[in-house]
Amino acid sequence: MSLWQEYQCASMALNEGNYDNDHKVNLVAAKWSDDANDPGKDVDTAREEVRLSTGGQMPNVLMLSHAALLAVKNNANVLEVFKRQNAGSTPSDDYIKNYFQVERLVIGTAAYKNNQDALIPIWGNDAWLGYVAKPKGKGGDISDKVEPSFAYRYHIRKHPFIRKPYEVPNRTATAYQRRDDYRHIISWPGAGYLLQNVV
Repeated sequence: MSLWQEYQCASMALNEGNYDNDHKVNLVAAKWSDDANDPGKDVDTAREEVRLSTGGQMPNVLMLSHAALLAVKNNANVLEVFKRQNAGSTPSDDYIKNYFQVERLVIGTAAYKNNQDALIPIWGNDAWLGYVAKPKGKGGDISDKVEPSFAYRYHIRKHPFIRKPYEVPNRTATAYQRRDDYRHIISWPGAGYLLQNVV
């Protein structure tokens, strides 16, 4: 996935306007970086809302911004369970995935430069939990549209494709035009839950 595509996905998933009040929470006053707050309980609440909204489908993907991941790994409530299970010296990403009971843990590490040349994390200080239909079909890029998946990416077949290269005048370079037609669509908002400002 290109940086631009990831930015588009993040902008869609982290837009609070795409969720009703039962599928989002702002934790600005209850950040996971504060040991008084329990990430596990917040994610349990999110999991239950998704389950009820999808007819019993359990969330299978948890997205944590890199800042959120660090907050989780250093949260006293998470570390207490970790130490009790003698799972190692420090919580691994696999441990965090199992702790939150998801099939896939996605860590948002990408950043972009704004007009002031400052690096801005694409995934901010947020987390997202939801159900995403697994790819099926030839090439693993076709999902069952009947499933209550939070979102899909509709992609024109055989894209991206590269046009015939051409020489750039006055430069020792060859240019390649690339075309990629796709669109990200939220198909079932109730299959996702946004946790804002967890750090």
